[in-house]
Amino acid sequence: MSKKPPTINVVVGDRATRRQSYDWKIWWRGSDFYAVPRYAPMSGVKVSLHGPRAGYPDSLFKVEVDRNAMLKASEAGGMAHFPDGRVVFPGRVVAPGVRNVVRLRWTPGLFRVARPPAPTPGVIREESLGHALPIPEGAYATDLDLYVCQGRPWWPTEWKARLDNACVGPLRNLAGDYLTGVSVRSPLRDKPTPAAARIWSPQSRKDAVRLIGIAVDDDGVLVILEQWGSAKFVKATAAQARPHC
Repeated sequence: MSKKPPTINVVVGDRATRRQSYDWKIWWRGSDFYAVPRYAPMSGVKVSLHGPRAGYPDSLFKVEVDRNAMLKASEAGGMAHFPDGRVVFPGRVVAPGVRNVVRLRWTPGLFRVARPPAPTPGVIREESLGHALPIPEGAYATDLDLYVCQGRPWWPTEWKARLDNACVGPLRNLAGDYLTGVSVRSPLRDKPTPAAARIWSPQSRKDAVRLIGIAVDDDGVLVILEQWGSAKFVKATAAQARPHC
């Protein structure tokens, strides 16, 4: 029996207060890396980091949202706000052979005590790596920056990241490339969230829905922000975008 490819699972949370984000699953297959929320109704949000292959000599980084899956997500109390179709992004070169491709971001407002936690998708597989990141506070975000590395794994300021227990990965694919991550406490004033990833705030408690907002920042990095937003706004936006016969 072949061994299943290892995966990384990441969640932001605090067991004492039972506050938590969506749990993200990150894995590899062939020459590619992937990331999706583990909660099944939200798994229609899929990040694909494709490496070079026969007939396609260049890497392709993209994110897509399965609209049919998002209908189930809406019924389950979650949504994704995203432009129609897939979006391709280049990432940002940070070192020779290394690109910062994705930033998963969580901000303090997501974890207000009065708000319910994200659903728990169940225990992770025994062979998986699990990471619980701290809940952000004050004017800071908890970020997980993901890097695609050619030939060897790489982390920014690795000695400090290891001292802070902030290193995630690596995963290695069949092409010999690596996916690494580092958890960062980012000041929102210096590293603001792209406006396109932020959703209108809920107008009332009943209007509040857990959302995933997605945007590509000025450096070409895909930013994914989990947040509380307005269900009315997202439904209205979806209705406007729907083709009329």
